[in-house]
Amino acid sequence: MPKKNDIQVQESEDELKKLMPKQKSNSNKNKVKMLLLLKQGKVTYSRDLIPRLKVCRRTIYHWLRSYDEGGLKELLAIRKRGGIPPLITEQTKKAIAAMLADPKTTITSYVELLAWVHKNHQSNISYQVLYKHCRKHHNSRLKVSRKSHHKKDKDAERTFKEEKLPSQVNYLKLKAVQLRISLTR
Repeated sequence: MPKKNDIQVQESEDELKKLMPKQKSNSNKNKVKMLLLLKQGKVTYSRDLIPRLKVCRRTIYHWLRSYDEGGLKELLAIRKRGGIPPLITEQTKKAIAAMLADPKTTITSYVELLAWVHKNHQSNISYQVLYKHCRKHHNSRLKVSRKSHHKKDKDAERTFKEEKLPSQVNYLKLKAVQLRISLTR
């Protein structure tokens, strides 16, 4: 036969009912609901909470132990998860931001920026980490323009862009006439 819950809920039903809508996360709402069900006497065993709260048995045991050890404050505490530490230090982030914001910088590519970071700050940063950081936090786009051919005539390029070919002019006139006809109909 399963063991009955021997935890006594210290808060009143009214307190728990007022506390329920104030909870932002569904998890905390379920925790308060669990305490309310225990206080009202609607459940006597932990396994009876499983279908009502739709959480795992171990989660309910963890919540009950947490409430027993630290009360309501401990039960509703939001804990930060571990996660991995950032690869780029704050000092390096500030230096990168200053370098990218400087209009007189000579850096024109991420490879050059990476070499500068390795030389002056951190040597354990990969290209991908630096690229993603710069794109996400600084919206930077370091691009190197293609080299122009040494035989290219700049005057010829300018006149080509300015002058319209006869076939283009005829095409534009034809479109203008068609547009006028369709507007008059």
